[in-house]
Amino acid sequence: MNENFKTLLGIVAFVAVLAFFAKMDYVAELEMENQALKAKADQCQGRRMVYAERRGA
Repeated sequence: MNENFKTLLGIVAFVAVLAFFAKMDYVAELEMENQALKAKADQCQGRRMVYAERRGA
């Protein structure tokens, strides 16, 4: 029973580590997507400013 418990504990620990790294990878992917969207939003905001300046606003 003790050996089975150690094996089960090892498997659970391994799965927890895999889940942690998968989460970190997902967070990094979301961060990259967020940066791309911010850059796109800044670009759009800049276009609005130029358009408003051209109109004399």
